[in-house]
Amino acid sequence: SASSPTKRKIYFVLTASIKTTEGETNVAARKMQYHRGILSLLNATKVLFGNDDDDDDDTAYQVVLVENNGYRSTYLDNYKSLGVKVIYTESNNKAPHDGRNMEKGEKELQDVQTCIQQLNMQPNDLIVKMTARYYLDQNGHAPFIDLIRQHFLSGRESSNNIQAIVKFGSYDRPSNVVVDDCITGLIALPVKVVMQMPTKCNPTYRPGDPIEWTYAKCILKELANQSNDQGEKKHIHAIQGPMGLWIAPAGTKYRLV
Repeated sequence: SASSPTKRKIYFVLTASIKTTEGETNVAARKMQYHRGILSLLNATKVLFGNDDDDDDDTAYQVVLVENNGYRSTYLDNYKSLGVKVIYTESNNKAPHDGRNMEKGEKELQDVQTCIQQLNMQPNDLIVKMTARYYLDQNGHAPFIDLIRQHFLSGRESSNNIQAIVKFGSYDRPSNVVVDDCITGLIALPVKVVMQMPTKCNPTYRPGDPIEWTYAKCILKELANQSNDQGEKKHIHAIQGPMGLWIAPAGTKYRLV
C-alpha cells in the first residue's frame, strides 16, 4: 500500500561483516546466522505490513543489508530476490586510525550513514538497525516489533509523537529506565539523529568509546524533553522488559534479551 506524503518511511538496516578483523570466523556458521537473522526480520515486516513487498518508492518500508568488506559479489546478494537492498562498504578495510583499529560499532555506524546517503533517506525517516547475526523471537512477533506497530503504524503517531524505541542499559544489565547506555543490536531512531553521530550530538566522544554510549546520549540530547527529564522522556519509548531479540555478542551462544 502506498504511504501518504506525511508518513515517514521505515528502513530496516541489517549490519553484516562476513570477514571480521578478529580473523576469519567459521564461514558456514556465520552464513547460517545471517540467514536466520535476515529471515526473522523479513517475517517481522510481513507481520507489520502484510505482503506488500513491492520494490517501489511508494512502499512504506525498505529492508537494507549492508556489509563492510568491499564492493564484490557475495551470498548476501541472494536476498535481493526477497526485496532486500544490498549495499557494500569499505569500512572494515580501512587502515587503523592513529594506530588503533576502529571499533566494530564505529564501523557499523559508518555503514548505516552510508546507507542513509545512498538511499537518500529523509531526516524524519525511521531507521530500525539490527545486527544481522541476531534474530527476532517468535518468528518476527517480538515485543520490539509490536512497539513499531504501536508507535509508527497505528495512525497514532501525531498523538504520542514517539520518535525512537530503545532498550537502555547493556546486554548484561538491561535497564527499564533511561541511562547513558543502550543495546544497539536492535534499535529504532530517526535518520536526523544518526547523522549527528558520533561527535555533533556527543561532544565528549573519543574514538574507541563504546558506541552504545553515543547512541544513548545522542538520542537523549536530540529527542528528550529536557524540562521533563525525571519523568517520561517525551519522544523516546524506553522498552520495559524484554525486547525479543536473540543475541550472541561474543560468538555463537545465543540468549534472549
